[in-house]
Amino acid sequence: MLADVPDGLKTVLEQVTPNFEENLKRAFINEGIRIESMSGWKSHSLDDVLDTIDNNIVELRNLKLTRTPDFRVNNFSVDLTMLTVNLGLSPGQLKVEGEYEVANKALQRILPISQVGKIVIILENVSCDGRAGIYIKEDSFVVENYDLMYRPSEVSIRVSYFKEDGVEVDNEIAEADIEKNQIVKAFWVQLTDVLTNLLHRQLGAVIVEYSVNELLLDEGEPNQMSSTF
Repeated sequence: MLADVPDGLKTVLEQVTPNFEENLKRAFINEGIRIESMSGWKSHSLDDVLDTIDNNIVELRNLKLTRTPDFRVNNFSVDLTMLTVNLGLSPGQLKVEGEYEVANKALQRILPISQVGKIVIILENVSCDGRAGIYIKEDSFVVENYDLMYRPSEVSIRVSYFKEDGVEVDNEIAEADIEKNQIVKAFWVQLTDVLTNLLHRQLGAVIVEYSVNELLLDEGEPNQMSSTF
C-alpha cells in the first residue's frame, strides 16, 4: 500500500488504472498461451510424503503434477493506490501421479507386510482466488506476497496394485470435501506452492515490463509514486 498518497497522485492513479489493468490482463493471458506452447505437457515434481492415516503408514513417492496448468481468468483487477492485483483464476483440472506404499502401523513389527501400487489424484475444477502485492523497484513493478486460496470442487483418487495371483486391482474414491481427504492434505501445501510459483512466473514476467514513469508521464506525474514510500 502507498503511504500518505497525495490527493493529486491518487486521482492520477485512479485515472491510469483501467488502461493499465486491461493491458496487464491481456499480457498475462498471452503469456499463458506462450508458456503452454513452449512447455506443453511439462510435469512438475513434488517431494515424497510419509504420513500416518488411520493407523497405517502411507508413503507417497515420485509424485508429479502432470502438466503446467492454464490459469484461465475469471477476475483480474488492479488497485494501484493499494498496490495489489486481485485475482480470480481457474487452473482447471489438475492431475498428480505417483506411487504409494501402505503398511499397518500396529502390525509393522511382527508382520512387516505392505502394499505397493500406483496412485493418481485428480482435482476437478480448481479455483484460485486472492490477491498479490505490488512494489516498485527502480522504474518497474514487481509482484510479491501472494495471498491465495486454492479449492477443487471434487477430488478423486485412483489406485492400482497387483494381488498375489497377479491380478491387477483398480479402485477409485471420490470426495467433495478436501478437508476430509488425508491423502491430498499430505501434499497439498507442496502442490499449492508449485502452483503459486508458476503463477508468479507468468504474472511477474509481464508486470515487470511496464515502466512506472511512462505509466504516469501522460498525466504529468512521473517519479511521484516512488517518493511516497
